[in-house]
Amino acid sequence: MFASACAPQRRADDGAPVLAGMSPDSVQLVPGAVVEVTLTGSAFHAGDAAENIVHFGHGAMRHVRANDAGTRIVFTIPDVIDSGGEAPPMPLATGDYAVRVETPGGRSNALVMRVFR
Repeated sequence: MFASACAPQRRADDGAPVLAGMSPDSVQLVPGAVVEVTLTGSAFHAGDAAENIVHFGHGAMRHVRANDAGTRIVFTIPDVIDSGGEAPPMPLATGDYAVRVETPGGRSNALVMRVFR
């Protein structure tokens, strides 16, 4: 059997998570406030929180817990984002941020979170 040079296309049933919704999809961040976001979809890793990673912009939140059905994740929007390298974290600026979920099955589609300061 020969390997194909083309990568297979991702399907909803291949084990990769799928994001169907996000609430809220825009937030006003004020200093000291805690803003929770609920993601809905399918194929999130239920039970073991170590298996879900929520990607928010260029940052990643590891060990995020999903409900037992693997259809809902609640996470907190960070007030600062890792700048990368040796630079200190920077406050989250006004703008659009891609939100994705990654599990051992793959990486989900992206939804967009609008952040206002």
